[in-house]
Amino acid sequence: MELISPSWFIWHAAIGVVIGFGLRVFEHILWSGTQQQTISTFRWAVMFTPLFFVVGTTLAYISLIMLVPIIRDATALSFLAYLLSAFWAFLSVDVRNFLRRN
Repeated sequence: MELISPSWFIWHAAIGVVIGFGLRVFEHILWSGTQQQTISTFRWAVMFTPLFFVVGTTLAYISLIMLVPIIRDATALSFLAYLLSAFWAFLSVDVRNFLRRN
C-alpha cells in the first residue's frame, strides 16, 4: 500500500485518462458519422470531460488498491495505473448509462 500514494497515482492516472478519453472521442467520431442528427464532437467531448476524469480516476484508484495485495511488483503496478485509468475512463460513459437505467 505504501507504493500507491495519491501524488504518485495522479500522474499515472492523468496519462491513462487522457488515453481513454481520446479513444472514446475517436469512437464517438466514428459513431456520429453514421447518424443524421448528432451534437458536434467538440461539444460532446466538453460535456463529458468531467465525467471521464472523475469516474475514470476514482474507479482506477479503487481497482488498483484492490490489486495491491495480489501484485507486489512496482513496475506492474505502474503499468496497471495507466491501464486501469484508460480502461475506466473509456467505460465511464457506459457506467453512467448503466447506473441511470437501474
